[in-house]
Amino acid sequence: MRLAANFLLFFHTFLFFLGNLVWADYVLPKEEILSLARQGKWDSAYAASQFRLKQNPQDIFSNLMLGKLTLDGNKSITYFLNSLDSPKNEEEKEESYYRVGQFYYTKGNYSKAISYFNKTLQSFPKGKWRKPAAYWLGVAYLIHGLTNKNYIDSAEVCFTQLLKSLTFKNYYYTMALEGLARVRITRNEMELASETISMAMESAPPEQHAHLHYLSYTIAQLTSDSTSVKYYANQLLTHYPGSLEAQHINVTSTRPNALNKTISQDNKPGFALQVGAFSSKKNAEQLIKQWKSQNINLFLVEKITEKGVIFVLHTKKFHTRKNAENFGNTFLKRKMISYYVVEKN
Repeated sequence: MRLAANFLLFFHTFLFFLGNLVWADYVLPKEEILSLARQGKWDSAYAASQFRLKQNPQDIFSNLMLGKLTLDGNKSITYFLNSLDSPKNEEEKEESYYRVGQFYYTKGNYSKAISYFNKTLQSFPKGKWRKPAAYWLGVAYLIHGLTNKNYIDSAEVCFTQLLKSLTFKNYYYTMALEGLARVRITRNEMELASETISMAMESAPPEQHAHLHYLSYTIAQLTSDSTSVKYYANQLLTHYPGSLEAQHINVTSTRPNALNKTISQDNKPGFALQVGAFSSKKNAEQLIKQWKSQNINLFLVEKITEKGVIFVLHTKKFHTRKNAENFGNTFLKRKMISYYVVEKN
């Protein structure tokens, strides 16, 4: 009996040792953990990531997943930073750089956010997180520029480069245009900002329209354009009544005279871009209609010459020659429209 009992004890011990040996070599596949997360089984995905991390404390994927699944922000940043300590340069490391940048952005530490968004782009220039990283880098520069204007130029570079790398219908194309509009508002280039928003509306999905209308509303307020203030307020309250932007309008519109400011007409001379001259008024009006469909407004001006009446097409008036030239270089050249600057009273 004693011999049999010893044999059974030895056999159970051997099986336990063999099981641990096999289990120790088993690594949970990434796909299994990702599948749990996609199914909304957060606790299971978290536990599986913890098990995988115990097997390899430097595993980038496990640290990234735990950082994303942890509700405590201070703990999540620890996991993200741990994943960056690994000497390997796996694809998950790109997302970790981006997530660290996001963390510092939400904490208002824009210098560190800029640093990690830059690392995302420098370490993975063709990675799948380069678009959001480039956009939020521009936003971080823009906010940082409120206290240091040197960063405004960096924001413009970010948004401009992002635009060049995207197709017209890409989600971040509209976002980059919106960022560029904010840069121009910061510089008090209101005409250019308005035109940039018009371009953004061409590519924006419906869910972004309210936000773009609100930017236009803000510009109208800053320029004391009471007609446009009323127009954009009406657009938001009528078509997007449930949006945060409309709720803000509702609050501000209750203030005395908020939407009823009286302004004096701007009769100062300025500059416009002439984009065509026609002997036929019908042809001129057709071109106006054609470019209006692309959110470029042209105005018909009748001129009397020795050969008779001609119909000239102008853009709206800009306060300075530089603003007119900037508009031409930024928008009209992209649409292959030839033009030249004219003085306009």
